[in-house]
Amino acid sequence: MAQAVADAVGATKRQVQLWSDAGAIQCLPGTDRQGRGRQRKYARSELPFAAMAAFLARYQIPIGMIRAWTHFTRMQLASDIPGPGPKADWYRRAFRGEVESYMMFGAAEGHITGSYMWTDRKKMIEHITHSSGQIVLNVPKVIRPFVE
Repeated sequence: MAQAVADAVGATKRQVQLWSDAGAIQCLPGTDRQGRGRQRKYARSELPFAAMAAFLARYQIPIGMIRAWTHFTRMQLASDIPGPGPKADWYRRAFRGEVESYMMFGAAEGHITGSYMWTDRKKMIEHITHSSGQIVLNVPKVIRPFVE
């Protein structure tokens, strides 16, 4: 239920409902918009995406951008992506905890303008010192606790 997801990722029930309405997270089939008093249910596998949404929402990133990044991440993690592409491989390894990893979102005027993935903290810090408006998501801290 939305409240359980909210409690897990440190958000409000209303935020979870907004993310679900926008498509940033997905409820179980047959539980979406079933009428007043009927609650949506979520698979545990949605928690990493809810955690990402909660993290980005703290920086007042618009819901459309949150949806875009959770969707992009979901696609990178999908097991049916053709080929081992470097981004898909990085996402899978990071979410499984095989590498220390960070996702960095460039933010300008409240919008995510790009993203970078790092496994080398020193290189990431060098990049941040030469840039402004960066939002850094620590994958082990924010997302990995919710990965099955």
